[in-house]
Formats: sequence, structure tokens, C-alpha cells
Amino acid sequence: GYQAGEAVAIKQVATNISSLFPTDSRGTSLSNIPMMEGVRKLGDFDLLLNVSAGYPGAKEWVQFATTTTRTPFAVGCTGVQGPQLYPYIPDRVLGVLAAIKGAAEYEAALGEKYPEFAKPELNQGRKRMGPQLWAHLLMIGLIIAGNILYVLSRYFPLSGDAGLSPAGSSSGMPTGGGRP
Repeated sequence: GYQAGEAVAIKQVATNISSLFPTDSRGTSLSNIPMMEGVRKLGDFDLLLNVSAGYPGAKEWVQFATTTTRTPFAVGCTGVQGPQLYPYIPDRVLGVLAAIKGAAEYEAALGEKYPEFAKPELNQGRKRMGPQLWAHLLMIGLIIAGNILYVLSRYFPLSGDAGLSPAGSSSGMPTGGGRP
């Protein structure tokens, strides 16, 4: 379930899980769940896996949970968050799968070591790299086109527009044409 408090909640779970989450989502006490037997804090786990986006995200879990527990930690996150986590590798973070690129790299490495994982149906991240490349190229192309059109509009105003560059401007650069 969700608990408000961001960093404070993460610190609390790091030291005592049941104080913040006394029951699971169905109302069952954590002490009655066999999987939770002997688990009181995050340090009792063999591995923490964080798949998140936004705040609090993996960076906050590294800062507020793994600092005190030293529990091995792995992350799946957005492409924007990945670079924020790289400084923590390998001390506090075992590895980071950042966005589709990270998933594709992991699939490739897994397929090389374990050929049974090289099946096409198990490589969704690699399949998505092509469309992502084209989407990025389209965005770059639109940005370039927009900038070209902007520069051209400064020198060749549309009909009815008085223009932005006054006649006889010594610099030859647009000056604003007397607009406020």
C-alpha cells in the first residue's frame, strides 16, 4: 500500500517494516504471512529491487534505505533517472536498467549467457528500440525544422506582417521592429 512521508517512510521501513505496514493489502497481519517470517526490517532481505519513476524513486531508496541496511539493491527506472544512480554503482547499487535501452541491453546479455532467453518473444525491449529510434529522430527533425522556420520568419515575414527588422538596420540582424 501507499504511505505518505516520502523519505521518512523509507527510513521507517528500513528499520521496522511492520510499524508502517502492519498488514498487507488484504488486511492480513505481516506476522501471519509465512514469507515474512524472520523479516523485521529491510536488512533482513537478501536483495531489494526497486522499479519506479518519479519521486520518491530509486535515488531516495538508495539514500535513505541502503545507506543504513547495506542490503544489495537493483533498480529499474526511467531513462531520466538512470544517470542519477550511476554514481552509486557498484557500492550501493548492483545494477541499473534505465528505460527501454537498459532492458534491451539486459536482454542481449541474458541471451548471450543463456541461449534459452534469446527467443524473440522474450526480447520485448530490443523490439522496442527500433520504434524509439524513429520517434527520437522525428522529434529531432521537428525541432530542427521549427528552428529553421523561426529563423526564416525573422527575415521573410508573412504578408500583412510589418516585419521585425527595420529597413537600413546596420547589423542585418532582427531588432524587434519597434514592437513593445
